[in-house]
Amino acid sequence: MDFLVEGFENTDMALHYGTMFRECIRHQIVAKYVLDSQHVKKFFYYIQLPNFDIAADAAATFKELLTRHKSTVAEFLIKNEDWFFADYNSKLLESS
Repeated sequence: MDFLVEGFENTDMALHYGTMFRECIRHQIVAKYVLDSQHVKKFFYYIQLPNFDIAADAAATFKELLTRHKSTVAEFLIKNEDWFFADYNSKLLESS
């Protein structure tokens, strides 16, 4: 999973990595691993990349990660509420 997350930085292959990553996070245990790691923070960067295709793919992946396994995501948000919503809100304000 570590390798697939880093794949968003490879402009030539990012869309392929994104597709594989989304397939992997359909499994709850893999999604939990990603949420519990530092990788989830990288998506705040990836969704702001200047390459629209990669940023859109990262946003779709981030959405999938946060909506697929509701109980796992709820647990993650309870534990990480402070930094997550601060970062999320700052990205919302930056985009306007």
